[in-house]
Amino acid sequence: IFAQALSSELPKYGVTAGLTNYAASYATGLLCARRLLNKVKMDDMYKGVEKVDGVDYDVSQHCEDRRPFKCFLDIGLQRASTGAKIFGAMKGGVDGGLYIPHEHRRFPGYSETREEVQGKRGKVELEKAQSHWEPKVLRDHILGNHVQNYMDELKKESKDAYDKQFKKWDVCMKKSKAKSCEDLYTKLHADIRKSPVHKKSDNKNKKPSQVSFKNGA
Repeated sequence: IFAQALSSELPKYGVTAGLTNYAASYATGLLCARRLLNKVKMDDMYKGVEKVDGVDYDVSQHCEDRRPFKCFLDIGLQRASTGAKIFGAMKGGVDGGLYIPHEHRRFPGYSETREEVQGKRGKVELEKAQSHWEPKVLRDHILGNHVQNYMDELKKESKDAYDKQFKKWDVCMKKSKAKSCEDLYTKLHADIRKSPVHKKSDNKNKKPSQVSFKNGA
């Protein structure tokens, strides 16, 4: 293994809740990319996307003295379904400055539509699929806005249900002084870029702090 990153490392950067959602997957991919490029001393050369916009990015179109670090995504037994979090991690790696050949068909915001048309002899046929791509939807998932929307709706519907499901989120938000999920993840991305190097714990006997892997949305 040349470089790796785990979502369980995100609490070090201030995110202690929702470590299995799409935004956390993206952040983990970003952390792995920045850590790898730092290791090969290419982090200053290829900074990737510093302001998340959800738009397609191809680092190979911005070659410097050294060619971009090329990787290939291996999803193993994971299903290649649209919106799968494995592709969120890949997007984090891409935005982090790695060259990972891909298409945006598996990102949130991509959809296809087919219309029925009457063909020869009255036979009903399907038209060729028309693709639709909305980068804003992907951006909202990367910055946790889909979680924020659910939190706001649940808080209006049932305060008890909200407190039960998002209690650790509130603690996380207050501790990081974030006003929203987007603010929280924006700070997370900045902190990852500032310090991506893995640091070993000095105290081996120290008990790990409790963190929440519950998605919330």
